[in-house]
Amino acid sequence: MYGDSMSELKLICDEEEMKVSIGESLMEYQKVIINNLRERLFLYKKVFHVDKLDKINYIMFDDLEEFRNYNLVNYGYKNPEYSRGLFIPSASLSLVVIDSEIRNDRFKLHKMLCSNSHEAFHYYYQKYIYKDSKNRVIWFDEGMAQNLSGEYEFLTPEEQVRFFKHWEHHYIPIDNLNDRIQGTKDVPDNLIFKRQGVFDGYLTSYFIVKYIYETRGIKGLDELMFDRDKVLEVGNSNIIEEMREYYLKKYGTKVL
Repeated sequence: MYGDSMSELKLICDEEEMKVSIGESLMEYQKVIINNLRERLFLYKKVFHVDKLDKINYIMFDDLEEFRNYNLVNYGYKNPEYSRGLFIPSASLSLVVIDSEIRNDRFKLHKMLCSNSHEAFHYYYQKYIYKDSKNRVIWFDEGMAQNLSGEYEFLTPEEQVRFFKHWEHHYIPIDNLNDRIQGTKDVPDNLIFKRQGVFDGYLTSYFIVKYIYETRGIKGLDELMFDRDKVLEVGNSNIIEEMREYYLKKYGTKVL
């Protein structure tokens, strides 16, 4: 294992469906972390139509370099610069980091306090539905994880409007949503899922899934989740512009 980082972690929960260890400086958030996870795992059993979920081991680091080095040394994985979370399916292990920079930012903090639920969705979606990683459609998987984990539910209506306007202001149109992949600098701009000044696949996916829910309901999302071909069909459509125009109209902002 990597250095002494594991010895600095505090075990705060060990139940039938989850084991959670966190960095010592995160202890003040333990109730929020556990409550969110319990609430979302209850939801996921309904979403995936199962009575019991596989147990996941959640480790939350409080230092970014420890997080990155642990992943590299133990699993040979080099996290993209923006990455603050990783799931290791073979070990049923979720790894995330909430460092000092995140803890000093209300927006980032709340998002990361829900990161266990975000990573759990990825794991269960693959295990119960799409099985092989080659069948994963990244934008839909990430959009669902962000919406169902509750990471943006703390936003007030006014903040939600500003959040969308932030995305819209920086959005650069693309025509290959299904082809976008996660990765480091080796991935070219026309294929990268997230790169500053190029494309933000996370926020785009969040608003697409939110839009689908608001216009088609939970049934619409359920149908997509169990039908990869339909997800690809949506990704090949004009879904981003449809979503953009919908929220510009909803939030009273003129389409530019």
